[in-house]
Amino acid sequence: MFIETSYKAILAEDAKLPLETVDKSSAQQTVSVLTKAVDALNFDELVVTTPLGWLKCNKQLFDPPLPSRLEARIAGISRGHLENVYITFPEVFWATLPSGTDESELKPSDRLALSEDTFAGYTSWLSPSYSVTTKLTNIPKKSGTSPLYRQLISTPAHHKPTLLFSTYGSCSVYLTSLVHHKSDEKYYELLGSFFKSYYSLLSNYSTSDPICTPKAILSTEGQRDELSGCRSYCSIQTGTKEADKDIEAVRNGVQERRLWFAGEHISPKKELGTAIGAYLNQEAVAQRI
Repeated sequence: MFIETSYKAILAEDAKLPLETVDKSSAQQTVSVLTKAVDALNFDELVVTTPLGWLKCNKQLFDPPLPSRLEARIAGISRGHLENVYITFPEVFWATLPSGTDESELKPSDRLALSEDTFAGYTSWLSPSYSVTTKLTNIPKKSGTSPLYRQLISTPAHHKPTLLFSTYGSCSVYLTSLVHHKSDEKYYELLGSFFKSYYSLLSNYSTSDPICTPKAILSTEGQRDELSGCRSYCSIQTGTKEADKDIEAVRNGVQERRLWFAGEHISPKKELGTAIGAYLNQEAVAQRI
């Protein structure tokens, strides 16, 4: 989900309900948070919105410790290896202009506005057997890149000719290791070479046309991010048992200690692992407080 501004308006809306309805005089105990910068911050209620991976790795920071039943439920929620790669081009070269359009004087913004983008917005890719540069022979075919879809931000002023590749499993592990700590030039070269096998098959692609050459590439590295627990967001893995009970237990928090949890990992079932789910879950926690 792309948000054109900051999360300020969302946070203000989340805080509106508890700020308007909470009875500040009824709090008989407080929850304290210790930081390196401040000795203690005291609150009537505390909502922990850290990523699931961080929570799994740092349960020892709670004092007194979390109830053992809750620690077991936190451990039971699984995480995925999904990584996203964003590739931005000078123009949407894969879109087709209406017949009869004079392209000689078109600006990139005009081309985007006039384009008839008939390319499928959500496409699953298989390992390209025709490519020798991506070295996918070292990666299980079932763990290839999937899916690819174009992201256009909601208003015309923010439209971007950007392709988003979502990778998972062995493929995402391979790509993350491939570019980690590489220079900007090497980073661009490695990812550009890997994904050229895919975007070169889009409509209107030409090696001689500069609009078909990526001008920027950005990949996530959740598997290298300690703050996310070196994984991506919540993912219910095959063979997981009692996932619904794990999520419900963490969602309930430790109410007697005024301690709550919120985030994509305990969001409503249909929105699990999404930014929208995180928002809905945080809103639900605010209502309960």
